[in-house]
Amino acid sequence: MHLFRVLFFATLVFFLCLTIPLQALNSNISPLQQFYIMKEMVPHLKTVGIFWNKQTTQTEELLPQINRACAAVQVKAVIAEINELKAISENFRNMVNSYHIDAVWVIGNDEILNSDIAVDYLIKNSVLNKIPLFAPNTDWVNSGACVTLLNQDNRVKLFVNKKTADAIGVQLSETLLAKTEFLALN
Repeated sequence: MHLFRVLFFATLVFFLCLTIPLQALNSNISPLQQFYIMKEMVPHLKTVGIFWNKQTTQTEELLPQINRACAAVQVKAVIAEINELKAISENFRNMVNSYHIDAVWVIGNDEILNSDIAVDYLIKNSVLNKIPLFAPNTDWVNSGACVTLLNQDNRVKLFVNKKTADAIGVQLSETLLAKTEFLALN
């Protein structure tokens, strides 16, 4: 079983290196890497709610990559295109109530999604619903989001808010612990 996981991961990484341009994401982490790590952190993961602003995110390039990644890790994605602030709360409630999301992924660093109101709302409601929030940057993690994934020195690095992860019951495997830096330990 361990050999299968190693071979599966090696195949995924090889595939990513050949086919996916990483410029589509601000963190330079491919959707397949993102979903693979989400699945490691949230073993029961079935549905991910994705928030992005279609006007500032390269959605035409990113959507097929997300679809392939979802198929590879057997996860469903529900995408909310956010063009105004009030759409965030409406879409979050819909994702929780209608789609029963197991994680939230915010893509992009635009003015709407990175406004104080949006950040506070998504963090607060993700924690209240015990849903891990995968954030676009470490500022979100310092504010209370569960985790962000960044590419540092050609390696995936996780920045985890330990307090939030503990509050919502996210536990990191030994493999992920080696790639993790904890923020907000208090």
